[in-house]
Amino acid sequence: MKLSVRLTLAFTLLGLLAVSTVAALSWFASASEIREAADDRLRDSRAVYFSFVRSDLGRLVLKDPPRNSTVLRGPETGNGAIAVLDDGVSAPDAPFEVPSSSIEAILRGEEVFETTPIDGRTYRTLTVSIDPLPVGPDGIAVLRGALLYLDVTSEEQAIDDLIVRLAVLGAVAVCAVAAAGWYLGRRLALPVVDLTDAVEYLAAHGTPPQRIELDRADEIGRLANRFNAMLAALEVGREQQQRLVADASHELRTPLAALRLRTEFAATFENLTPEQRSVVEGAVGDLDQLSALAADLVDLATYVSPVDEEPEFGEFVAFVTDVVERTAMATGRSVSIEADESAAFVYPAMIRSATQNLVDNALKYSPDDQPVLVSIDNGTIAVRDYGSGIAPEDLALVFDRFFRSPKARNRPGNGIGLAIVKQVAETHGGSVFATNEPDGGASVGFSVAGLRAP
Repeated sequence: MKLSVRLTLAFTLLGLLAVSTVAALSWFASASEIREAADDRLRDSRAVYFSFVRSDLGRLVLKDPPRNSTVLRGPETGNGAIAVLDDGVSAPDAPFEVPSSSIEAILRGEEVFETTPIDGRTYRTLTVSIDPLPVGPDGIAVLRGALLYLDVTSEEQAIDDLIVRLAVLGAVAVCAVAAAGWYLGRRLALPVVDLTDAVEYLAAHGTPPQRIELDRADEIGRLANRFNAMLAALEVGREQQQRLVADASHELRTPLAALRLRTEFAATFENLTPEQRSVVEGAVGDLDQLSALAADLVDLATYVSPVDEEPEFGEFVAFVTDVVERTAMATGRSVSIEADESAAFVYPAMIRSATQNLVDNALKYSPDDQPVLVSIDNGTIAVRDYGSGIAPEDLALVFDRFFRSPKARNRPGNGIGLAIVKQVAETHGGSVFATNEPDGGASVGFSVAGLRAP
C-alpha cells in the first residue's frame, strides 16, 4: 500500500475517532441538559401542586363508588399531577394510568424520576410522597402522594433528531477530514515518492536521475540532501571510471599494436622451423583475442552509464536498419529485417550496439550460406540464425559475462557481446532471452520497456 494511502487512512481514522467522540459527548451533554431541565420543572411544580392539595382538599370529591385518584391539571399543556390514594390509582380523567412501580415508590416514600412512553407520547414523571392525609368530604380516603408528570414528547423527539443531525454533520466532517488527509498525505509522501522514483530509476537504468529539490530541515529533507550527495559522488565515480577506461584502453592498445606488429614481422622470417612458425602464428592469434577482449571490456564499461548520449523517442526499425545494412555490406552475408512500428524512448546508440552484437553472434554460429533474420515485434528485438543451436544447459548462461560454451572455445570472441546485450536491456527496463528453434538454429534477443520520458 502506498505511503500516501496509509497516511490518508490514518488521518481519516483519527478524524473519525475525534468526530465520533465529540458527537457522542455533545449528544450526551445536550440530552442530559434537556432532561435535567424537565426534571427541574417537575421539582419546581412539586410545591405548587401540594400547596393546591393542602389548601383545597374539598375539591377532591370522591364519587360512589369511591375513586382513589384524581388529576390536578397544571398551567401548561401536558403538565399536571395524579393524586395517589391509599389503595392504588384509577383515574379516568388522567392521561395515563399510574404504573404500579410508581405507586410502590410513593408508598415507600421514595422520589423517583422515570421516562414513560404511553400511546405515542413520552412523559417524564416524578413520584412524591407526603404524610398520610385524609381527603374528601367525609375523609373516606387517605392521600399518600402524587405522580407529577410532564409531557416531554417534543424534547425526546429533539434528542432523537439531534442524533440524526450529529450523524450527518459527523459524516460530513469525516469526509472533510478524509479529503484533507488525502491532500496532506500526498504532500507529506511526495518527497518520499520522488526519492523512491529516483532510486528505482537509478537501479533500472544505471544513470543518475535529476536531483531532489527540497527546502526543508526535517528528516526527509536530510534524506534528500544525502541522496543528492550520493548522486554527486556517483557521477564523479562514473566520470573517473570512464576516464580510467579511456586511459587504460589507450595505454593497452598501443603496446598490443606494437607487439602484434613485431609478432607478425617475426612470422615473415623464412628460416623459422615449423615449430617456431607455429608458436609465432599462435602468438598472433592470441594477440587477436587479447585485442578483441580489450575492445569488449571498453565497450562493456562504457555502457554501464550512457551519460554521453541523449535518449530520444523513435521506432526501433529506424535504429536497427543501418546496423543490418552495414553488416550485410561488410560481410557479404544475407541479413534481413522484419519489423513492426513499435517505438519507445531509448538510447539509440545502445540499441544499435546490442543489435550489432546479436547479429555478429548469429553470423559467427550460422553457416555462410544461411541467412540471418532480425525481427522487431512490439518492443522485442530478436536475431534468428540457422546454426546448430544452443545446448540446453547453456541457454540460461549465454548472457553471463565471459561465458563461452565448450563448442565455441575454438571460435573468436570473449563472451562479452551478449553480456552487453543484457546490460542494454536492463538499462531500458527490459529482459533478454535465448531459445532454440524447432527447425534448427536459435533466436537470441531482448525486450525494451523504454525509459521514463523527461
